[in-house]
Amino acid sequence: MRAQGIDVVKIASTIGINRATFYNWEKSEEFAAEVDRCKQEFLTQSKNRISYLSIKAVRVLDEQMDSGDEKRSFDAASKILDKSHSNATKIELSDGRDTKDNVPVDVLDEEIKEFDKEPNI
Repeated sequence: MRAQGIDVVKIASTIGINRATFYNWEKSEEFAAEVDRCKQEFLTQSKNRISYLSIKAVRVLDEQMDSGDEKRSFDAASKILDKSHSNATKIELSDGRDTKDNVPVDVLDEEIKEFDKEPNI
């Protein structure tokens, strides 16, 4: 319980001892070594659990990406990129129906050619 960060008062009341007894135990090298061993075991188990859940989460996102629903696929891909790259950039999806002034490249090329033909004043 101590290795998991539970306070002395709660531990003492749970196992039915006086707090002073617990504090005396903490002074023991054996007790301290056992608490450290339990902390390491707890951390190892936690890391393993996080790894397992991360793999599971990626599988769920992978299923979303393959769902056939473009928005769900995009959202899943964005989440993966955002979490897997510390310097990920924002991704935007456009269906071509935005309100910006879009000019086709061939029209721009024609305008540039016309501009180049005009005499410099």
